[in-house]
Amino acid sequence: MAKVWLDVGGLLDPAGAVAAAQVDCARIALASEPGHFAFCAAEAGRGFRDVEAQAVQAALESLGQRVPVAARPPQGWRRHAKQLIGRLPEPMQAPAMAFGRAGVRLFQDGGQAPSGAAGVVPGDLRAPFGASDVLVSFGEADEAVRALRARLRFQVLQVGGTAPSDASPMERWANAQVSGTRQADGALVARTALVAASQGRTGFEDRLQHLYMSLLEDGDFCIDIGAHTGRHALPMSCAVGSGSVAAFEPNPPIAQRLRARLELLAVPNVKVHELALSDESGTAEFVVAVDRPEESGLKERVYNGPTRQEKVAVRLAQLDSLALGDPRFIKLDTEGAEYKVMLGMRNTVVRSRPVIAFEFGEQSYSAYGVDPNDVFAYFGSLGYDVFSIHGERLEQAAFAKASHVQSYWDYVACDRAQSSSVSAILKSFG
Repeated sequence: MAKVWLDVGGLLDPAGAVAAAQVDCARIALASEPGHFAFCAAEAGRGFRDVEAQAVQAALESLGQRVPVAARPPQGWRRHAKQLIGRLPEPMQAPAMAFGRAGVRLFQDGGQAPSGAAGVVPGDLRAPFGASDVLVSFGEADEAVRALRARLRFQVLQVGGTAPSDASPMERWANAQVSGTRQADGALVARTALVAASQGRTGFEDRLQHLYMSLLEDGDFCIDIGAHTGRHALPMSCAVGSGSVAAFEPNPPIAQRLRARLELLAVPNVKVHELALSDESGTAEFVVAVDRPEESGLKERVYNGPTRQEKVAVRLAQLDSLALGDPRFIKLDTEGAEYKVMLGMRNTVVRSRPVIAFEFGEQSYSAYGVDPNDVFAYFGSLGYDVFSIHGERLEQAAFAKASHVQSYWDYVACDRAQSSSVSAILKSFG
């Protein structure tokens, strides 16, 4: 995932006008997990400053404006900061304290950036932005922003201004989300920026996001099975608008992090189900890969690196037994247990005919004794075609071989009546 750069120049200028959305974005960025947000300030004619430490001060002060205490008392700053951070969801408090420690240095140094902080980044030399990063700017973009974007092709989310004339489809979508009266909603700005940043240009997860963002419409219902911390549930929530997302995450601490993140970003339409889907109901042992939590599952698998393991009890259910509704799209990533989940959702597929994106590779499914030919036959019996994530329709032998070779792990299955349109969407990705 790329990074969201929040322009906090207005917060750092005591005389500047500060929009409510800018204050809310700073508060959310401060409380978010490390790596999602960074802070910068555009300086007319000079480029950008990487101002993470200064932004900590501004964001803490913004938090102070939202609670009934002074923003920055001259004494007892650490106690005050803990009080502010203590009002955040518990899983977000540790990263906020890490930001807070940088803020302590600021206050002790009289508001100056700590040693080692980046200085001014001249626009004609270099910039801190990666090619898929998103710059969130409040007001019209100045000449420095436009010049750097033309050269580096990072994305711009222009809140209260005009979107770039050569904006990419994702930029146009993101800017449309925060246009009009909704620009005062800081949580909307933050989550829209995160969705734009998660849509990169090369990875398999980026291709998957491109698929469902193209398929889903306002009012749709979709399902994220193996949601983890919301890499796909968040974009899905934006894509369905007034619709809803059911997110399944059986690992208790990860489910807690997901709920906290959704609460922080004020996501209104995602419901987290803390259970594992399968072809049976009851309880089961869940193997947590402590150092690679995204690879946790119902069985120990071949991991992509060393990890400690812990085991916890989780609830099992069949999707068919939950009566959630008719999904238009299902994303399925359960670290090898995908076929068992498919068997438990057959009636839902027969009834609703959703597009299904699923991860499948021998490194994980071998722990469950799965034969890829059975998976292909499952879809064939439903009248579904199977595609690679690149959009090529696969025959049975090619599908089985690809699952052994594992040059890619992501596949898409859909009703044959939708095959042409789904394949075109997959192939339209860069």
